[in-house]
Amino acid sequence: MDHDDDLQIWDYAKDNDFVIVSKDKDFLQRSVLLGHPPKIVHLTIGNCPVSEIIELLPDNVSQLKVFHKHSSKSYLLLPQ
Repeated sequence: MDHDDDLQIWDYAKDNDFVIVSKDKDFLQRSVLLGHPPKIVHLTIGNCPVSEIIELLPDNVSQLKVFHKHSSKSYLLLPQ
């Protein structure tokens, strides 16, 4: 994705109260600079099959819920 695509995703998520889940460091950097919304879940896993990501999110559901409710946190790194 290029910079314009990232900005469109950012703006869409911000306008619709979505959380961005991505392995892309650009979203994490933008979050550090601009804060939220939107919130960012940065997946710190290397190349892996989609099935591994599908397992990762439900395994961390309680952590994701706490992050979503926390008003001052703008990003979450998974896994930790």
